[in-house]
Amino acid sequence: AISVQTAHEAGPPPASGPAPASGRSGPWSSARHDPKRLHFDPEARRASTGMATRVATLCWRDAAWTPATAAANCDGWLAPKPAAAAKPAASKVAQKKITLQADTLFDFDKSTLKSGGVATLNKVAQDIKKMKLEVVIIVGYTDSVGSDAYNIALGQRRANAVKSFLTNDGGVEATRVYTESKGKADPVASNATAEGRAKNRRAVIEVVGTQPVK
Repeated sequence: AISVQTAHEAGPPPASGPAPASGRSGPWSSARHDPKRLHFDPEARRASTGMATRVATLCWRDAAWTPATAAANCDGWLAPKPAAAAKPAASKVAQKKITLQADTLFDFDKSTLKSGGVATLNKVAQDIKKMKLEVVIIVGYTDSVGSDAYNIALGQRRANAVKSFLTNDGGVEATRVYTESKGKADPVASNATAEGRAKNRRAVIEVVGTQPVK
């Protein structure tokens, strides 16, 4: 690019004669020359002619031109790239359904957690806390022995016991945990055998949240 001085009259016209050659003193100064910009010194021009000046910038390319050596704001100039904004960490929706046999958690017809049940629920709580939790739903189920009302109440007490442990001992946020009982509804095995009834006595924990993408 060449920075050229365009003069307008503010005093007597300059004396006639050729402009000083590069390397000499005067308005065209070799000390201000570089491969990208040939600079006309306005101070020297004013001192020699008494005329005011203004600058116009023209862009040109020589054989050694590259985008890296282009003058700022000229065609082909590589403007500095703005710093990229940090991207938020990617995450994915995680949904888990954990089925725990009631006989692992409780004695028969009881709603107090056994020691084996405490160890199982402690691991569940640690897994839940690894995600950004949305909601936990705990549903209690029973076998077909007893009345509907009794089994609904028993299933609810067991679901509440699971919630109490997860929130009080496991550190899970209580306002995101919900419980319900379905009693002897939705059996997963036949209630005609002891083995089938044991499978139907269960607590189902459904967890919904988000986890970072690995």
